[in-house]
Amino acid sequence: TRVIFLTYTEEKTEESTYEESIAFIEKIEKQAGIDKVYSAYQKYAVASSYDQPLEVRLKWLNECDRLAKASGKDYKWLYYYDYADVLNEQGRPDEAIALIDLLISENKNNFNAYIQKNDILLANGRLAEAEKFVASLNEEYGNYTETIEMKLKVNRCKGDYESAKR
Repeated sequence: TRVIFLTYTEEKTEESTYEESIAFIEKIEKQAGIDKVYSAYQKYAVASSYDQPLEVRLKWLNECDRLAKASGKDYKWLYYYDYADVLNEQGRPDEAIALIDLLISENKNNFNAYIQKNDILLANGRLAEAEKFVASLNEEYGNYTETIEMKLKVNRCKGDYESAKR
């Protein structure tokens, strides 16, 4: 079995364009053994790198999601964080939080997901929910660096700068 990897870099040559990069990935996809979930995610990464509009980035993540679900394999670790960010950016915070909650349900020690959920709540003005969420994490985990940082963000958003200073 031959495995072919696609690589992604933030660097792009002067000559390359978004369209050329997508065409390159689509050319590679025609080869046997290419995981289409990964290539759909690569298209999203290219769209992000080239500052494509939200709709374009969402198109590739929707394709990634469709292919991942059809595969029957677990790819949430690959794209759910980005998918949640894009859904939130599109004004769909409840859907974004639902994705993050799935990641949390599978790993109760997923502090990246906790931080992202807190950030989404705060970005959408859901201060009371964020405060309750962080308080529950503080009860569960105590004074981890991550829980302290999340609490500081909540305090700053509440305008409680004195508590944030301490």
